[in-house]
Amino acid sequence: MYEIIITRGNKDLNRKTLVNIANNILKQNPDPVVKHILIKNFLKEKNNEYLYQSKCYRQLKEEQNSNGSWGRFHSENTKINSIFRTTEKAIDRCISIGIGKNDPILKKAKNYMERLLKKDEKSSNE
Repeated sequence: MYEIIITRGNKDLNRKTLVNIANNILKQNPDPVVKHILIKNFLKEKNNEYLYQSKCYRQLKEEQNSNGSWGRFHSENTKINSIFRTTEKAIDRCISIGIGKNDPILKKAKNYMERLLKKDEKSSNE
């Protein structure tokens, strides 16, 4: 795990200061993804409630295909109007909003990629 050090002038902000900053941001009722990231990374709590409430999480879940993909893996299919143009981009989004590796969305995607590597499933890139 990376430790985040924010420098302000010549002073490094310590953990207590970062927690205070996170709590002040949370008081402003930010987007659910921001809440999730602050709670997970700064307050060190394991609570996915806000993540599951976010529009982005719902979109990832709703757009994911039954096989675990979001369509083509790498190359975009410009004929389809989709929020996530490739499986690769959807996985990047999962990581960027703080979805953990044990979340059902990423587990399903992982299983899909394993089937591709074992050649148990054909890629839709072809």
